[in-house]
Amino acid sequence: MPTSATARSITAFWRWLADRPEHLAALVHPQQPFWDEVLGRLQRIDDGLFFELSEPDGLARELVLTARGDSRLFPLVEAVAAQAPRLPGWTVIALKPAQGFDFSTDFEGLRLEPRRMWFLPLTHREAPAALGLRVAVPDLDPKQAADARSGVWVVLDTALGEREAEAIQHLELCPVPAAPEQAGFIELPELARYLDHHRRRHPRS
Repeated sequence: MPTSATARSITAFWRWLADRPEHLAALVHPQQPFWDEVLGRLQRIDDGLFFELSEPDGLARELVLTARGDSRLFPLVEAVAAQAPRLPGWTVIALKPAQGFDFSTDFEGLRLEPRRMWFLPLTHREAPAALGLRVAVPDLDPKQAADARSGVWVVLDTALGEREAEAIQHLELCPVPAAPEQAGFIELPELARYLDHHRRRHPRS
């Protein structure tokens, strides 16, 4: 349960946003000043909260509230979404839903294309249920690996859905090997199937 102060912040956020339907309807990309206004108001609740919007397509648009994979904030995201008022033309969604791997994105000059990426499962002998990944990214300069991790986390959250991606506890990056399959790598679009397999082998107690 949110604290009383947090509950007041949630109420204030939705009241403020509901009073600006024209501004919200016109919002398309982060370069618009109103995007930063919405984000600033949302982060008065908690600075770990973010949002995404679907593009206008003639149907109800989606306002997705996200913690960018921080599972500690998942209950808060759900609490904020649960208190959303009726916003005509909008559907409010708590946590990013799975969108599959058929997309691409740019992150700090690096093109991330999930269908060209690979993963190698990493396990620990003393904690076999814990799962890490080494993700191979085309055209990755090893010097970029640490900075690019944030972009790959976004890819995983988007492709798998934020709650499903929570199962990945460790992430490291590398360039794509010359023969990835021979090195034990699996094509990234197979990750959802692998996670299901891993979950069946290591069910939570």
